[in-house]
Amino acid sequence: MSSTREFELIKSLAAIHAASPAPPVVTSIGDDAAVLLLDAYTVWTMDVQAEHVHFERAWLTAEDLGFRAHAAATSDVLAMGAVPVASLASYILPAGDGVMAEGLARGAEASARAHGAPVVGGNLSRGASLSVTTTVLGRASRAVLRSGARVGDLVLVAGHLGYAALGLRALMNGLSGDSLGPFIQHWRRPELPVYAALSLDNAHAAIDISDGLAQDLGHVLSPALLGAIFDEDALVDDALRDACAGLQLAPLELALAGGEDYALVCTAPGDLPGFRRIGVVTDAPGIVVCGRNGACQSWRSAGHEHEF
Repeated sequence: MSSTREFELIKSLAAIHAASPAPPVVTSIGDDAAVLLLDAYTVWTMDVQAEHVHFERAWLTAEDLGFRAHAAATSDVLAMGAVPVASLASYILPAGDGVMAEGLARGAEASARAHGAPVVGGNLSRGASLSVTTTVLGRASRAVLRSGARVGDLVLVAGHLGYAALGLRALMNGLSGDSLGPFIQHWRRPELPVYAALSLDNAHAAIDISDGLAQDLGHVLSPALLGAIFDEDALVDDALRDACAGLQLAPLELALAGGEDYALVCTAPGDLPGFRRIGVVTDAPGIVVCGRNGACQSWRSAGHEHEF
């Protein structure tokens, strides 16, 4: 490991994010704080990716981690029906890990170019373990909340279900191969459904899928004492089913309880561009999954939840 002086490193990171500021960014990296001029509702979120909690270094490169951290935070803004406009990245680096910061910045920059929210500032600090904290701001004409689902709404999803969970299983168990490559990449570098998020203005409620579809949608349905009936074929696509068959894994379990897909799920009175139907909201609390043979089963498995 080699050491890097703080201000030299800051200059290097600033160069990676050196694109000229564009509205609503007035001033970017170089002052005590960035300056933005917003003309709508401001949507603001923060996400942390901590070593030994969210990832192990053997599973991904510094650029992958930077991309993943930025995308995870940006997903929360998209789920509110907002357009991402700017972000801040804070890196805590163990001694001797300064060289990682440039990789983290390149990854964050790649996500910003793909999903929006250019990096306009942040912070560097030393610490006992590696972590990345990302703040993302967005603007919206109407913020789409978790509350608002109604009986009879369609349950719609944009993005893949279960892909990241399968990729993480592969990484944790040292599995590889051409068939698992796309799933591992999906965990390392989530592709956010940016186009679909633009149509959320017509949704009644929405949330992104970070802890698993069933658990996250539960945050939408449970407070209103509502439930949902899902179509199993709509939840599990052929690629996931085929990959799971070779590993003796249950694809439905991954689709419903696997987290970190950063897909969007919403309830709406009708179909929305970029989304596909997976079910319908009911007045009976809980989740029921129906297969092509007409048999239905209640779903009780939970997704991810941190313990403190």
